[in-house]
Amino acid sequence: MITNTELGGLSSDELLVIANIARYHRRAHPHSKHESFDELTPKLQRSVRILASLLRIADGLDRTHFSVVRTVDVKIGATVKIIAHVTGDAELEAWAAKGRADLFERTFRRRVQLTLEAQEDVA
Repeated sequence: MITNTELGGLSSDELLVIANIARYHRRAHPHSKHESFDELTPKLQRSVRILASLLRIADGLDRTHFSVVRTVDVKIGATVKIIAHVTGDAELEAWAAKGRADLFERTFRRRVQLTLEAQEDVA
Protein backbone atom coordinates (compact mmCIF):
# COMPACT_ATOMS: atom_id res chain seq x y z
CA MET A 1 0.00 0.00 0.00
CA ILE A 2 2.78 2.44 0.94
CA THR A 3 4.84 1.75 -2.17
CA ASN A 4 1.82 2.38 -4.37
CA THR A 5 1.08 5.74 -2.77
CA GLU A 6 2.35 9.02 -4.09
CA LEU A 7 3.65 10.98 -1.15
CA GLY A 8 4.99 14.30 -2.34
CA GLY A 9 8.68 14.87 -1.87
CA LEU A 10 9.60 11.22 -1.26
CA SER A 11 11.65 9.19 -3.69
CA SER A 12 10.80 5.60 -4.59
CA ASP A 13 13.70 4.41 -2.39
CA GLU A 14 12.36 6.42 0.55
CA LEU A 15 8.90 4.95 0.07
CA LEU A 16 10.42 1.46 -0.05
CA VAL A 17 12.27 2.15 3.23
CA ILE A 18 9.05 3.37 4.88
CA ALA A 19 7.15 0.32 3.59
CA ASN A 20 9.81 -2.02 4.98
CA ILE A 21 9.83 -0.27 8.37
CA ALA A 22 6.04 -0.68 8.52
CA ARG A 23 6.36 -4.34 7.53
CA TYR A 24 8.95 -5.16 10.19
CA HIS A 25 7.56 -3.15 13.08
CA ARG A 26 5.57 -6.15 14.33
CA ARG A 27 6.58 -9.80 13.99
CA ALA A 28 8.91 -10.54 11.09
CA HIS A 29 12.56 -9.59 11.04
CA PRO A 30 14.22 -8.09 7.98
CA HIS A 31 15.63 -10.82 5.77
CA SER A 32 17.25 -10.98 2.34
CA LYS A 33 14.64 -13.60 1.35
CA HIS A 34 12.07 -10.80 1.41
CA GLU A 35 12.08 -9.28 -2.05
CA SER A 36 11.24 -5.69 -1.05
CA PHE A 37 13.99 -5.71 1.60
CA ASP A 38 16.52 -7.32 -0.74
CA GLU A 39 15.94 -4.54 -3.29
CA LEU A 40 17.44 -1.99 -0.88
CA THR A 41 21.11 -1.09 -0.76
CA PRO A 42 23.02 -2.39 2.30
CA LYS A 43 22.99 1.13 3.76
CA LEU A 44 19.21 1.39 3.42
CA GLN A 45 18.78 -2.13 4.79
CA ARG A 46 20.69 -1.02 7.89
CA SER A 47 18.42 2.03 8.18
CA VAL A 48 15.36 -0.22 8.03
CA ARG A 49 16.75 -2.50 10.74
CA ILE A 50 17.53 0.45 13.02
CA LEU A 51 14.26 2.30 12.52
CA ALA A 52 12.07 -0.82 12.69
CA SER A 53 13.80 -1.90 15.91
CA LEU A 54 13.13 1.49 17.52
CA LEU A 55 9.54 1.51 16.31
CA ARG A 56 8.92 -1.97 17.72
CA ILE A 57 9.97 -0.87 21.20
CA ALA A 58 8.01 2.40 20.95
CA ASP A 59 4.94 0.48 19.79
CA GLY A 60 5.29 -1.84 22.77
CA LEU A 61 5.50 1.14 25.12
CA ASP A 62 2.06 2.22 23.90
CA ARG A 63 0.52 -1.26 23.91
CA THR A 64 -2.75 -0.29 25.62
CA HIS A 65 -3.05 3.09 23.85
CA PHE A 66 -3.76 4.72 27.23
CA SER A 67 -0.60 6.90 27.16
CA VAL A 68 0.64 5.57 30.49
CA VAL A 69 4.25 6.01 29.39
CA ARG A 70 4.85 9.75 29.58
CA THR A 71 8.58 10.03 28.87
CA VAL A 72 11.60 7.77 28.46
CA ASP A 73 15.25 8.18 29.32
CA VAL A 74 17.82 6.03 27.55
CA LYS A 75 21.30 5.26 28.82
CA ILE A 76 23.59 3.68 26.28
CA GLY A 77 26.29 1.34 27.47
CA ALA A 78 27.08 -2.35 27.20
CA THR A 79 23.39 -2.71 28.06
CA VAL A 80 20.90 -0.15 26.75
CA LYS A 81 18.83 0.95 29.72
CA ILE A 82 15.40 2.37 29.01
CA ILE A 83 13.69 4.08 31.92
CA ALA A 84 10.01 4.61 31.19
CA HIS A 85 8.31 7.24 33.35
CA VAL A 86 4.74 6.05 33.74
CA THR A 87 1.44 7.02 35.29
CA GLY A 88 -0.76 4.13 36.24
CA ASP A 89 -0.29 0.46 35.47
CA ALA A 90 2.21 -0.05 32.66
CA GLU A 91 2.95 -3.75 33.07
CA LEU A 92 1.42 -4.59 29.70
CA GLU A 93 3.55 -1.90 28.05
CA ALA A 94 6.68 -3.23 29.78
CA TRP A 95 5.88 -6.79 28.71
CA ALA A 96 5.23 -5.73 25.11
CA ALA A 97 8.34 -3.54 24.84
CA LYS A 98 10.57 -6.29 26.27
CA GLY A 99 9.04 -8.80 23.87
CA ARG A 100 9.74 -6.52 20.91
CA ALA A 101 13.32 -5.62 21.84
CA ASP A 102 14.71 -8.66 20.00
CA LEU A 103 15.34 -6.85 16.72
CA PHE A 104 17.05 -3.98 18.56
CA GLU A 105 19.29 -6.41 20.47
CA ARG A 106 20.19 -8.24 17.29
CA THR A 107 20.81 -5.02 15.30
CA PHE A 108 22.94 -3.27 17.92
CA ARG A 109 24.35 -6.38 19.62
CA ARG A 110 23.39 -4.97 23.00
CA ARG A 111 20.94 -6.17 25.58
CA VAL A 112 17.96 -3.97 26.47
CA GLN A 113 16.93 -3.44 30.08
CA LEU A 114 13.58 -1.75 30.69
CA THR A 115 12.66 -0.16 33.99
CA LEU A 116 9.37 1.47 34.93
CA GLU A 117 9.43 4.55 37.15
CA ALA A 118 6.19 5.86 38.61
CA GLN A 119 5.46 9.49 37.91
CA GLU A 120 2.66 11.58 39.37
CA ASP A 121 -0.11 12.31 36.92
CA VAL A 122 -0.17 16.07 36.42
CA ALA A 123 -3.54 17.13 35.06
